[in-house]
Amino acid sequence: KGFDTAGLLAQLDDLPQRVEAKVREWMRADASVDIETEGPHLTDMRYWCCHVPEGTFRIACGGTHVTSLRELGALSVRYEQPDESTLVAVTTVG
Repeated sequence: KGFDTAGLLAQLDDLPQRVEAKVREWMRADASVDIETEGPHLTDMRYWCCHVPEGTFRIACGGTHVTSLRELGALSVRYEQPDESTLVAVTTVG
């Protein structure tokens, strides 16, 4: 609720370059990354926390265990819209 879908779709042409530029900026700042867990068990939630100059971003862990964004190397982003109600972000690192 409150998300501006039309506004996002209007920006899709230049959004990948803007995202890539922001991540390069964070890499130059040597943004650190750590994993937070809700408990000691394998089934406990884990969160990927990235500490950038603007603050800390925390998302569910997807298995990327680096200690700094610099470890990701080059990053590229593209968006695919397979249908009217779906938008997929494809991120490649390396």
